[in-house]
Amino acid sequence: MDGDETMRAFHDKRSPKSLQEKEQAAAADMRAMMEDALGQQIAPDESLDSLDAVMRAGMAQVQAAQQAEQARRQAPGGAGQQKTDGSPTQGRGTAGRRRDHFAQGVPATGQRPAPRPRA
Repeated sequence: MDGDETMRAFHDKRSPKSLQEKEQAAAADMRAMMEDALGQQIAPDESLDSLDAVMRAGMAQVQAAQQAEQARRQAPGGAGQQKTDGSPTQGRGTAGRRRDHFAQGVPATGQRPAPRPRA
């Protein structure tokens, strides 16, 4: 046994929860927080038992969403395109759009929305 394994065994003998259980609980909490922030599930078909796995899956999902948004804006007739008269094609265009993705779905009173039920 090396030092890390010895300390893990020492901890697990004296703690009501093992280090692995604590790591899995922290990963589940992080996953729930990220899903609430993004408004969608992160890798629903994967267990994601470690914080690192949750972070990688969340970042991959954010990057995919950013790429899809960029492709949509660059497509002919996308939200970022201008009409011939110089006005945006949809509403206020990108200049008036909020950049705070975490504010989406937050009620006007500033209170947090109720948590979504876990599957």
